[in-house]
Amino acid sequence: FKDTLMVYVGYCQRLMHLDKPNELSFWLLCFQRAYFAVLNRKGLSYYLTSTQLNSALLREIAEQLLADINTVTFENKLNFVNEKHRKMLACIDQQYQAMNKVYVNPRDICFNFGFYDVLNQQLHLKELDKIVKRFEKRLNDLFWYRHHVCFALRHIHRDAHLSRYIMTLCLSFNRHH
Repeated sequence: FKDTLMVYVGYCQRLMHLDKPNELSFWLLCFQRAYFAVLNRKGLSYYLTSTQLNSALLREIAEQLLADINTVTFENKLNFVNEKHRKMLACIDQQYQAMNKVYVNPRDICFNFGFYDVLNQQLHLKELDKIVKRFEKRLNDLFWYRHHVCFALRHIHRDAHLSRYIMTLCLSFNRHH
């Protein structure tokens, strides 16, 4: 685990200091708590350089993370996050089913959008969020999108094999248009 983590030190550094920690996933928030707990216990600055984040410090962070995971509080938080996720999926499914009652047999089309490899290495999560919001705003300005799309679902995920972020956009069109 420590060796794998050492490969991602640069990425970890950027993720730990995002302005909006609530945008991180549950697992990254757990790692962030362990990271800051160890640095606080050691009296170190929160803004370490890659050379200061050595293997001994990473071992302590990993041990802290495992200690945090083996608590009842962690299990309760994980159950809460999973239940919230299930409710969100149920809500999306309910909206899609309601749309299907109005528009019989809509035509569903999915698109995958990504960035060239050169940009993937330099793209930060904040920039990605701004790009996606700008794209959605431009999409909402299009006549055909406003009037012919019955349902839209956007999902951003990381393709580990290609080492890049991909936005999947699924659109449901009224079959008569």
